[in-house]
Amino acid sequence: MRVRVSPCIAGQRRDPVSIIRNGVAVFIIAFTSFTQEISVYYPHMKLLLIEDDYKIAHNLKKGLEQQNHIVDMASDGLSGYDFALNEKYDVIILDWMLPEMDGPEILQKLRSEKITTPVLMLTARSASQDIVQGLDIGADDYLPKPFAFNELLARLRALSRRPHTATPNNLQSNDLELNPTTNTVTRDGKPIDLSKREFMLLEYMLRNKGKTISKEQILENVWNFDDDVLPNTAQVYIGYLRKKIDEAFPSLPNLIETVRGFGYRLNDQFNKKIDAQFLATPSTTNDTTIADENTSAKPQKSLFSRLTGK
Repeated sequence: MRVRVSPCIAGQRRDPVSIIRNGVAVFIIAFTSFTQEISVYYPHMKLLLIEDDYKIAHNLKKGLEQQNHIVDMASDGLSGYDFALNEKYDVIILDWMLPEMDGPEILQKLRSEKITTPVLMLTARSASQDIVQGLDIGADDYLPKPFAFNELLARLRALSRRPHTATPNNLQSNDLELNPTTNTVTRDGKPIDLSKREFMLLEYMLRNKGKTISKEQILENVWNFDDDVLPNTAQVYIGYLRKKIDEAFPSLPNLIETVRGFGYRLNDQFNKKIDAQFLATPSTTNDTTIADENTSAKPQKSLFSRLTGK
């Protein structure tokens, strides 16, 4: 599916670049009206969009966010370069002609700084020599305008794909299950109602289960850069999740664990049972007995101490 716009409409003389841009914008608006019918799920990505045309940028941002991607946006080359240099992204969507610093210069600077984030050049410059130049200076892909939105999505997925990783249809931690296709969550077979942000947070934790993730990592991967967030935003949403997946199931082990001074971790039920069993069993190999802080259990003497009397 491509948008084809004639350079002359009803005898009016129009700028070909603006026609291309309007065509892209019209297509994106039409596409976003049926994105909800797509049943194939792909994991969300964090994207940087560097585009100076307001209409294209905002329609692209809207369409990508409807696909559950996180999109940071820059309207000039300098701010775009600053974003790319200091933030972590899965893919950068880069226009060619930008104020203050053009796309090729941004790309050359990023590569010289050893920034290897995949870059998709998205530009009206469709001549063969432009495509060759863009690829030669470090772009990973090149998509001329006008373009089909589903082709852009496919190219973004290809750029972010890693051969050693597979995307499971369902994400699971023992009796907790998240289905990204239907946007549903269940625990012990019972449905759990989550907001969109809670769903994204739980998905991120499930994809990193067993790992300790900091509040900063949560904000970077679940919220946009320009979202209004407070220092305790991550903590508040962790609290929301705890109420729905832990406190709502008092007979089941808690899954969300606070790692003091570091962040949070999503444990599975099996590990929690092992931890509880370990804490309940006195050690026979250590010099001290594991006991509650309020107990007065005395440490046992080691074998060396018993033999030597020291």
